[in-house]
Amino acid sequence: MDAQRCCPCGVKILLLALDYSGGTYASGGTADCPRPALFFSLTLLGVKLRQDFTPAAKLAYKQALLRMAPGATIIPVAIDSEDLAQTVHTVALFPESVAGGVAAAQQLAVKLRAGGLNAYFDQRKFGRVHPEVVAEPYLADSTGDTVPSLPGSHPAGMITVAWYDYRPDQVTPQRCSAYVAAIEKFLPGAVVTYKMHVDDGDWTGAGGNAVLEKVSMDTVISNASPAALAQALNTIRTRPASVWPVAQFGQMAVEEGYAVRWVPHSSFVSPCDVRTTLKLTGILALTPTCNRQTTAAYLATLKASLPGDAVTTVVSATRVSSGCQIVTSTSYPNSRHASVLALAGRLVKTPYPLSGTSFGATSRFPAFLIAGEVVTGKQRNVVTSKFVLLISASAIGQTSGKGAAFPVPGDSFVKYMFKLQPAQCQAGKSCAPLTFTSDTATPSFRGLTPSTTYNVTVTGISQAGTQTRGLNQLQFATPAGILLRLTGAKETSPTSGTATVTASPGVFTKYIFTVRKANCPAKPCPVLTFTRGSLTSPLTGLEPGTKYNVTVEGVSKTGERIRSDNWVPLVMPPGLLLTKAVATGNTTGAATVRTLPAKTFIKYVFTVVKANCFKPPCASLTFTSTSRTAQFTGLASGTRYNVTVSGVDKAGSITKGSNMLQFKTPTPALPIEPGNGSTEPVNSTSAIVRIIAPSSLQCSSFKIRLCPINPAGPTCTVQACPTTLCQVSGLFPGTTYSVTVLCLTGNGNELANTITGGTVTTLPELAVESADATGPYTGTATADPSPNSWPFTKYTFTLNEASCASCPPLTFTSNSPTVAFTGLKSDTTYTVTVVGADNAGTTTEGSNMKQFTTSSSVGSTEAVNGTSGIVDIIASGGLQCVRFKVRLCPIKPPSSACVLMACAATPRCAVSGLSPGTTYSVTVVCVLEGGTSVSSPGTSTLTTPPELILTGASATGLSTGTATADPDPSSAFTLYTFTLKQASCPSCPALTFTSSTPRGAFVGLSPLTQYNVTVVGTGINGIRTPGSNMKQFKTPAAPPPPPPSDPSIDPIEPGSATATSGFVDINPGTNLQCASCRVKLCPVKLPSTTCIFAACTSTRCRVTGLSPGTVYSVTVVCLDANGNVIPPESSPVLLTTAPGFNLTSASATSPFRGAASAVAIPADVFVVVLFTLRDVSCPACPPLTFNGTTLLGAFTGLTSATTYNVTAVGVDAAGTATPSSNWLPFTTPAASPPPSPRLPSPSPPRPAPSPVNPAAIASSTASSPTSGVVQLTAPVGITCTSYIVELCPVPPPGGACVNTSCPTTSCAVTGLTAGTTYKVSAVCVDSSNTQVPASNTGTLTTPPTLSIASAGATSSVAGTATASPSSSNPFVSYNFTVVEKSCGSCPALVFTSSSPTVPLTGLTPNTTYNVTVVGINSSGAVTPGTGWKTITTPSIPAIASCTASSPTSGVVQLTAPVGITCTAYIVELCPVPPPGGACVNTSCPTTSCAVTGLTAGTSYKVSAVCVDSSNTQVPASNTGTLTTPPSLSIASAGATSSVAGTATASPSSSNPFVSYNFTVVDKSCGSCPALVFTSSSPTVPLTGLTPNTTYNVTVVGINSSGAVTPGTGWKTFTTDPLVITLVSAVATSLDSGNASAAIPAGGTFTNYTFTARPLSGGPNVTVTSSSLDAGFRMLLPLTTVCIPPAHIPHGQHQLACMLTALLMQCNAV
Repeated sequence: MDAQRCCPCGVKILLLALDYSGGTYASGGTADCPRPALFFSLTLLGVKLRQDFTPAAKLAYKQALLRMAPGATIIPVAIDSEDLAQTVHTVALFPESVAGGVAAAQQLAVKLRAGGLNAYFDQRKFGRVHPEVVAEPYLADSTGDTVPSLPGSHPAGMITVAWYDYRPDQVTPQRCSAYVAAIEKFLPGAVVTYKMHVDDGDWTGAGGNAVLEKVSMDTVISNASPAALAQALNTIRTRPASVWPVAQFGQMAVEEGYAVRWVPHSSFVSPCDVRTTLKLTGILALTPTCNRQTTAAYLATLKASLPGDAVTTVVSATRVSSGCQIVTSTSYPNSRHASVLALAGRLVKTPYPLSGTSFGATSRFPAFLIAGEVVTGKQRNVVTSKFVLLISASAIGQTSGKGAAFPVPGDSFVKYMFKLQPAQCQAGKSCAPLTFTSDTATPSFRGLTPSTTYNVTVTGISQAGTQTRGLNQLQFATPAGILLRLTGAKETSPTSGTATVTASPGVFTKYIFTVRKANCPAKPCPVLTFTRGSLTSPLTGLEPGTKYNVTVEGVSKTGERIRSDNWVPLVMPPGLLLTKAVATGNTTGAATVRTLPAKTFIKYVFTVVKANCFKPPCASLTFTSTSRTAQFTGLASGTRYNVTVSGVDKAGSITKGSNMLQFKTPTPALPIEPGNGSTEPVNSTSAIVRIIAPSSLQCSSFKIRLCPINPAGPTCTVQACPTTLCQVSGLFPGTTYSVTVLCLTGNGNELANTITGGTVTTLPELAVESADATGPYTGTATADPSPNSWPFTKYTFTLNEASCASCPPLTFTSNSPTVAFTGLKSDTTYTVTVVGADNAGTTTEGSNMKQFTTSSSVGSTEAVNGTSGIVDIIASGGLQCVRFKVRLCPIKPPSSACVLMACAATPRCAVSGLSPGTTYSVTVVCVLEGGTSVSSPGTSTLTTPPELILTGASATGLSTGTATADPDPSSAFTLYTFTLKQASCPSCPALTFTSSTPRGAFVGLSPLTQYNVTVVGTGINGIRTPGSNMKQFKTPAAPPPPPPSDPSIDPIEPGSATATSGFVDINPGTNLQCASCRVKLCPVKLPSTTCIFAACTSTRCRVTGLSPGTVYSVTVVCLDANGNVIPPESSPVLLTTAPGFNLTSASATSPFRGAASAVAIPADVFVVVLFTLRDVSCPACPPLTFNGTTLLGAFTGLTSATTYNVTAVGVDAAGTATPSSNWLPFTTPAASPPPSPRLPSPSPPRPAPSPVNPAAIASSTASSPTSGVVQLTAPVGITCTSYIVELCPVPPPGGACVNTSCPTTSCAVTGLTAGTTYKVSAVCVDSSNTQVPASNTGTLTTPPTLSIASAGATSSVAGTATASPSSSNPFVSYNFTVVEKSCGSCPALVFTSSSPTVPLTGLTPNTTYNVTVVGINSSGAVTPGTGWKTITTPSIPAIASCTASSPTSGVVQLTAPVGITCTAYIVELCPVPPPGGACVNTSCPTTSCAVTGLTAGTSYKVSAVCVDSSNTQVPASNTGTLTTPPSLSIASAGATSSVAGTATASPSSSNPFVSYNFTVVDKSCGSCPALVFTSSSPTVPLTGLTPNTTYNVTVVGINSSGAVTPGTGWKTFTTDPLVITLVSAVATSLDSGNASAAIPAGGTFTNYTFTARPLSGGPNVTVTSSSLDAGFRMLLPLTTVCIPPAHIPHGQHQLACMLTALLMQCNAV
């Protein structure tokens, strides 16, 4: 216990046992770990005796203090008697750090000195409570004793001294200054400070009396040694008059509890306060939200990586560009700087520092720690890091790709370097990586290799050039630019060839070559496959003379089979194959050859050469045959021969056979004895021999030899027989063999004699070699007998329908192996078998079957238009069709209504009555002579195009119109393109409008103009119809323009203007190019003659700087872009400002009265003035109201010693109320004191104070947010050398007070806080440094401050700005002004908001703006903001050019923006004017954008957007126009007579053509000259044609500049036949007569031939005439003749005409 504090001189102090139960025990509190403490003494007037301070009372006492200082430890250390009651000396210990504890102790001291302790203490237990001593914070141990001599602390003597002889109002600043000076004089060099509190002891009465209170000076003396301070305190305690003379200071009483205590400096750090804190900044990458759940999960995961004794909390959680940024603070219980710094370095520098699935490396939202700040005392270290993730990498084509990096934090890097390393390299080859450096995190990769896998990594490059490697690697593969194409196939022999393929390297492991016959009549067709691991494959086993199609498939490493995108033909040369070569005798032989194709050669040359000829030249025998079998003669017996063959075709070309056969002639046998036996054939290859051996031969077994003799063959068949019955096999069909039997002994030896068994002939063989269709109704087949020489005299072929078992077979007989079939069914599969018969009638069944399929009877089909078409018919070869019927049944869309058309017996049939846009199945029916109908099984299809016609077109307004189309079928088209051309201006550009419905809407038309309208439809497959018919409409004339109107101002509502500002609503009028307006406001009444001008850029204009209570005449004029006035000026309207009303003074005239004055503008505006007074200290008390008719107010019934705030309201004659623009305070003085109170014992008598009239505070006015002026009234009876003014924030504790010393009564005060209310007190300092307090206090409120905090662009045309108001923030509205920095004359943009943040819209791209702000409070007062912020909007992309590259495509060139990185551009082309149908959207990676899918002859409005890395779309600054060129096609062509016709073209809807050239060509005469017809319209008549001739018609269009557009397609038509009619034939004599003929108009011939043919026989008489009349001579008398005239046309050939002949009667003689 501090003896100096508690036991001075051993007087009346009882030491209390220390008790810590009243609060939280202060941690520390030792010499090495001091705690902040506060000593104070409280007198409890209700506790009279020491024993009344019971433990219960003590507990209640401590609990009351804990309510004033929560968390402190309250230690009552002593108790003694004071003021007839008990005083408790107390120490409060604070658990916080020293800095925090000192602040808490100071707050408790303020509460103890401020009074009002009765609110904390139960007066029923303690009575009134007041402080005796309130010391200053100091360093203490756990008992409250001071801890001395710690670094950063100093000793201070603390003592409380009371003024016993002066009332509180007499303890003036001058006396306080003298008090301090006396101590400084007593202890030279000391620094003395004090704080005052009031002691209202028992002498003030039961209820207390302010006049009887005493002032205590809580004094601190420092800047001296501890010993000097202790000695000074002891002197002051025992002999206060030696320090403060009684004559000057009166009696000064020293309170108990003085002591020397050690006070910490502001920089003092307790060893217990040196704790380590770790602040970590983490980012949850890619996290879309930053909510409470995410933050809590992150905190829990982070804590698992930190020590268990550390306490971690979240400081902030903010959504940033790279995810959710969470800042945490971790507190450690002691100093661990080195270990925590190491931990921070490991966590921050390590990727994915948090484990687990929530925020670890495998999480969707991994966590990264980007900064760690470690603080221990004054030691601070920071660790930072940056990371970059590769979040995507993919191929976008065979040679291109894209990637995306993700930086953490988002602004870490200015560049990114992406490396693409091929994943696999060939052995021994080094694969260099591809490097792409980009300013954005989302680059595109170009120049990649197809079918390559790349490993992608990224490195971030900071502004300083530091490189940070990415944390991961991604892989992608470019698709195979898979090349697989057959380059060729060729034959190497009649039965073999090769095929070669080109393929992408490394893609395929093997190739499968497939060879199919090109014209395979029977399905399924045999397929040959060849698998090879190389690019070239040999093809074997092919048939000579056959055409093949070769395809190939590649097999990838994964087993996927990819087909080539082409096939190649392979045509094999004709081939010959020797099938048999045999000896037919000792000197004869024969050979048979097979040829492919069967009838390729007209003769065969067989060459026979001895096999064992080793010395050339070897003699060869040549045998020529026209059949496939040749007989050889002149051979040598017992000799082996080699046989080859060559074929000779019709052209004389020679083809060598593909093989060689051998045979050997037999050696002649020795004579033998005749024997007996028999032979018989079994089949074509075996026979039975029965042996009867002579008895003279002892035969154990036999050997049989059969040698071919007819036809002769080279090889004999030898077979052992154990018995006399032997079956021999392996023989040739249809061959006669000589049979010889050899007798064998028991040991196998041959006996010399042989047994001749005669001959045996095997049965022949027969097969169908080939069967093929030769047309829809015909076919052919060839039989192959074996041997070819077998004497079949008849072949019977049978045909069965493969799919009809019950249908009767067809049988055809031929004397040769080849037969022709007729009368077959079209599109039918037949099976063919054959039976052969010889002269004896013996038949041989064929051993096989062949199939073929006839073709369809329906040839090609062609749609002429939507309702008609042409069907080519292939007539049945076996049917005599007199006419045909064609049945067309719809299959798409399906319908039950078929169309049946009758057609003449011609190969072409015109069909009509069809439905547009329909697919029909076509079947042909043959009608026989008797009317029998035979249906062909074959079908085909015919599809008619859809049709489209305009049904109406009309104007809907001056510049609008509409048209309606009628599509057939209704769903045929997805897009309709309407084209409008001015009827009177062919060269004017056409207008094109598209629509997704048949109704088109047109805008942008010219008034009083006639338009031609056509329409083109586009189907879902993109195919466009020919042009439609045309409709016309005319837009009405435009009405005359309205007369110009003058600018005007809308009437201004009374009361809408404030005293100094108002709003004017402007109507700029019509027909004026009004860029801005200027408003003029002139006062109506004198004396003010100054007008006010305001520039306005919108129709609502705010005007300021007006005078209160003034009527203004307001007019407006328009200004052009250069600021020039555009007359006339508007008519005036009146604006009346609100009156001005301001309080000028308010003061007390006595303790219970007061007065105030106000000023009004105009002075006589108010008839009633209401003054309202509010007690400052009692907000809940009702206000006092005083009414008057003047601007002077008198107040009565006030409370003494009370501060009032005064406001006023003025009411004019109309009853409109105007509040004053300010308020003023005043304080009533205290009432006169009662009789002298009883002074506390044992104080000596006190001298009466000298009467003074102190100074007063006249006014307190703020001159800025941080300064003001206090006006004082000089005192009476005192001469002030200076004044000290003190301003303390209210309510207390409100921060530091501001003290200012002033030499005069006008005192300027600085260093104030904006938007703060201060209590103002003052003292007068006289020449003796005595301080005399002012008689009153004042109030000063500084205005708030406002600044622009931030401003930035959010897009090319928008931004945001935020203001920063002072903490009091009285503003209800903010006006942000945005001015273009480089354009001083440009109008400002003003944005008003009720919050400090406002969105900025309507900005100009690529422009720098300055942003300022003003704040407006509820009364309309304006506070300009300080400073400005600058923002620059990024530029936006622009469309540079739009060019059509074809009728359906184009290229749009863009200009890249500045300040935005575009990862892609989206270009949209919409037909104009809208609604014009479907728009075309195209995404492009660069500024050059190719667009496809457009409509010919269409104008498009082109717009574009830039897409940045965050998928934000920035529109281009402009739009463009792209017009595709028109298209033209031939719509129809037809004959109108035998010599004339018509044709119609279909131009695209824009139709720029002024001329059309139609070319008509004779389809069957390529050398005939073409006919050209020119027309200014799309339809032209065709003349001068030839009758019965088929023509092709084409067209080209020519525009006004001469450019030629070729039409697409052609049309075919046939002129009618020309018929000549004989109109008369008359006999003019016995042997003469005349005849006349007629031809249709337009027909013309050079000669006419008339023939008279006697009906009863006789010679004809022929007359040739150049006219249509002819005369006959030398006729037979009495004979009837028929005269069918013929004609000779212009050409060289004569045309046959079917004419009706008339009979000419000859006169009888």
